[in-house]
Amino acid sequence: MVHSKRLYLAGGISSYTYDEAEAWRDQVRQALKEHSIDCYSPLRAKSFLQSEGVLNKAYEYNPLSSAKGILYRDHDDCCKADLIFVNFLKATSTSVGTAMELAWAMDNHIIVVAVMEKDTEFNTHPMMLECITYRVETLEEGIHVTKAVLLP
Repeated sequence: MVHSKRLYLAGGISSYTYDEAEAWRDQVRQALKEHSIDCYSPLRAKSFLQSEGVLNKAYEYNPLSSAKGILYRDHDDCCKADLIFVNFLKATSTSVGTAMELAWAMDNHIIVVAVMEKDTEFNTHPMMLECITYRVETLEEGIHVTKAVLLP
């Protein structure tokens, strides 16, 4: 029996709509689906957020989108991941949630593949950068590195 690898899909959610935040995650999920790599999105089972427009807070009306629900499930997902895939492309601000996910990865010795522009001004705090194992500039490169690390 082949053990599926767990990949956590980290990256900004605030200031994006649900569909915008999920679009790149779907692209990565599709690219890896034939390789026994299970992708965990912080937005899974939260399609109800599609009606919220631009996301910018916890939505306490549902336990999955409450502050506590977000924190505990994302922490659990990150700590159980074999690799964390981070997308910082086109970031317009620093992602505080993703900074926490990077710290959890570091604390649990989890490899991080981060996709970000070479000359970005966001998400470049030295402590965040030190948590990144592999830094690339395109989703395709990130997918390639992810496969190289996780697949035999």
